[in-house]
Amino acid sequence: AFRWLNPIGVADFDGDGDIDIMAQLIEYDGSYDDTEFLAYYENIGTVSSPQFAAGVESPFGLPFSTEDTTAFILLSGDIDNDGDIDLLSYELSYAGPYMEGRELKFFENVPSGGDPNFLSPVSNPFGLDDLAQFDAGEYNVPTQLVDLDDDGDLDIIGTANVYDYISEEYESQLFYIENQASAGEA
Repeated sequence: AFRWLNPIGVADFDGDGDIDIMAQLIEYDGSYDDTEFLAYYENIGTVSSPQFAAGVESPFGLPFSTEDTTAFILLSGDIDNDGDIDLLSYELSYAGPYMEGRELKFFENVPSGGDPNFLSPVSNPFGLDDLAQFDAGEYNVPTQLVDLDDDGDLDIIGTANVYDYISEEYESQLFYIENQASAGEA
């Protein structure tokens, strides 16, 4: 068995003015039964000279620990426009080598005493319904939160891989989901 890290989010999670790191920590045992955790690496240095503390598994009460071979993408940003860093996860579950399901989850951050405090996740938030409404492909993966249309809120940029059964190849596409909420909402 061995462990590896997949950095999946960088932001000022603790609100102290420097960039911290969230990473997917995977323990692989050689089968399809690997275990995954979320690990938080606080920047205890400065903005100009970062230094990271040892990783903390499942930080801030976040329920990212699984043994059912779930891969996840974690996007971080002020999703609800309230001044703190929230999380949006996209989880892919597998049965052996085959994808079985996908779920989008929103973790609202309601800081307590200056520390991040993430509420229980809301599944398929904001009417996104697992990105199915975009019918972009078999493997829709949100990859970035960015204010693409310069209207003051975060939109989703992602990729989709569509299998062409005639050519027997995958075709990759980009997709864009505009955040159409009013100010102060997600």
